[in-house]
Amino acid sequence: MILLAPESSQTVSVSQNLVLGKQSYSDVAYFEGSLANIGIWNRALSASEIESIYWRGQYADLKGTELTNLVSWYNLSADANDSTGTNNGTNNGATFLTDAYSASSPFLPRIQDKATPKGAVALASGSTSFDGNDDYISIADSDSLSFGDGSTDSALTFSAWVKANDVTSFYIIAKGIYNTSGEYRLFINSSNKLIARFMDESVNSTYIGREYSTGVESYEGKWTHIATTYDGSSNNSGVKIYINGSRVDNADNVAIAVAVAPNILKAVPPNKNAVPVTTANVIIKAVTAAFTALAIRYSPHR
Repeated sequence: MILLAPESSQTVSVSQNLVLGKQSYSDVAYFEGSLANIGIWNRALSASEIESIYWRGQYADLKGTELTNLVSWYNLSADANDSTGTNNGTNNGATFLTDAYSASSPFLPRIQDKATPKGAVALASGSTSFDGNDDYISIADSDSLSFGDGSTDSALTFSAWVKANDVTSFYIIAKGIYNTSGEYRLFINSSNKLIARFMDESVNSTYIGREYSTGVESYEGKWTHIATTYDGSSNNSGVKIYINGSRVDNADNVAIAVAVAPNILKAVPPNKNAVPVTTANVIIKAVTAAFTALAIRYSPHR
């Protein structure tokens, strides 16, 4: 993909792998726990589709519109291969767990079950375990994994089953280098907030997103379905976050007010006649006002 800066002819090549289990551009924020059934769509799934996928689980169970515009799906039960596309991943130290009848797989209670105790249904044939130190999965850069062209937003959905041993500071999915070629990230920060963020690299430190500002400590050590959608509207309101089939985002996660989209969309054109609001300008304006007031007060013509 090529990034076009809105106020110049400068181009920036975006060629960064998609990464599961850590920050995409440095060796920090490693995930400790297990991941399974990660799906990527190039459209924003509806709330009912998100809920349906939460109950269905693995790729083989997807039906109807759940398969529409599905770009990639990673079962993560025996390998890091893409079940529906060609974006196969490369494992870097993570352990594939193939036992479907253990804590290695997410389970859900059966919708109708008269047995005592109630049974459960496995939603995967295994998962991939990450040690929190240096394990991750890397997926080669592809146009199908980027969701913007520098001027037009593209809709998307990310879905994943997550079992975190520690719910502080880790990445589920990320792509690009922040303030260089950043695209998107789904992560939990140091305050245990779940955040979906999309970068605009036409200007520094610019992004939109939404967050679940309530800490996710209650999900620690439990299989949890996490999903985010973006409708391509270039607004924070176009981003939604779901946990276990229910929408939970309750606050914007934004750096500055711009029209952005994944893979670095254009910033809102600036007012060319406006004076930039900087600390220096504020100080200069205040000093100027003070001297003007003194000049008026002691003017010989008053």
